[in-house]
Amino acid sequence: MRIGKTIGSKLYWGFGGILVVVAVLSVANLVALFYEQGTKETYKRVIEMSRQTSEVEQAVLNSGLHLRNYL
Repeated sequence: MRIGKTIGSKLYWGFGGILVVVAVLSVANLVALFYEQGTKETYKRVIEMSRQTSEVEQAVLNSGLHLRNYL
């Protein structure tokens, strides 16, 4: 029996192909999801580091101001 000769075998091959496409797209979707989650966490860390840097810069400026006023 040759592959794809009957309607039944063509249907099986088509269904199998659809299952393969769905599986590949599901894996791609999961990869994109994990990448997005990692990006979100990185963005949160960058925002927090930016806030902390701003606070340190402000503390340095205030310290210099207080030292000038003291002297």
